[in-house]
This record gives sequence, structure tokens and C-alpha cells, in this order.
Amino acid sequence: MKMIDKIIADIPKLDIEKDDSKYKDELKYLADTRVILDNLRDYEVDIPKKYEDNVLGYMKELTNYKDFKGGNTYNYNGKILHDINYDYCETENGFYVAIMVHRFGDIRANYTDYALFKFDYYESFFEILDEICMENFGGCVEYNGKHYYYDIDIFSEYLKVWCEETQEQYDFYAYNDESFIEEIKKCEEK
Repeated sequence: MKMIDKIIADIPKLDIEKDDSKYKDELKYLADTRVILDNLRDYEVDIPKKYEDNVLGYMKELTNYKDFKGGNTYNYNGKILHDINYDYCETENGFYVAIMVHRFGDIRANYTDYALFKFDYYESFFEILDEICMENFGGCVEYNGKHYYYDIDIFSEYLKVWCEETQEQYDFYAYNDESFIEEIKKCEEK
């Protein structure tokens, strides 16, 4: 059984996503977790029916691991709508990652079910997430006759910014157009 559709359906719409939200302009500076999951479909592992409520149990059986390492985009102040908690282990057959998505409220609770993914090696998991973010999120802010292209990183609170005209790269925190332009002004003053 594939779990991605079930997880995507279980992720609630946040206030920031509503059409009448006063924070709607901040959305373009965040990665949409649903889009990330949708782009991970090729890596999802089919879960036998008896394990659909125990994906970590199936991962233990597949890998012969008892304890997994893990992380959470929350710990990085990642630029993502719904934080992702992930448990992983590397075997000689590949790198397995179980992902669940934070739905709302206290970060210690309120998660979706897990989905299980398999990648070639540890770094490929993060490289693929970076590729998904570069292809689907980010944009351009024009200021002072210059074009500032930005990429979103779900494992960092900073945007990766590139000025086309000056060929300079910046990393800074911004959450809306106004804060982005304030950071550009600081960079131009240096």
C-alpha cells in the first residue's frame, strides 16, 4: 500500500493558506509539504497491508535495525508549511527513510501516519529534497533595477539568494517581500 495520498489528504489547510489570510504574501517563502510528498512518489516503498499502521515496524523488518536515527525540519527552522519528521537507516541495499508530517499545534504531537521511502544513499535523500525545492519553490524579487532570485531550503531558515546583475550570492532570513527588500538593502550597503 502506498501512503502518500493518505498523508496528503490528512494535512490540513493552515490559516496562512486561506484566501483571506493577512499573511498570504508569506506563502511564497515557504515550501509546500504536499508538493514535496507528491514529488517523492517514485521513491515510496509499498507497505504490506498488515503493516499499514506500523510503517516503522515494516522498516525494522526490512533493514534488521532496531533503532533509527532521525530529524525534524522544525529543528532547523525550515522554510516549510508543515514540518517533516523523519526516521532513517542505511543498509547495503539502500537508505530507508520513514516520513510523517506535522499537521498542526504542538510540534511534539499531531502527526500524520508514516510513509516509507528508499534512496540509493544517505546524501541522495537530501539532494532530492533540494532538487524538489529548487524546481517547485522560490522566485524572483526585483529591486533597484536588479533581479534577486531565491531558493527555499527546508533545512534552513535562510533563503539562498542570487543577484543576476552583480553575480553575488547571499543567504538571509526573509518571510515576506518587505523583509526581503530590507535584507537586500543591508547587502547593498556592504
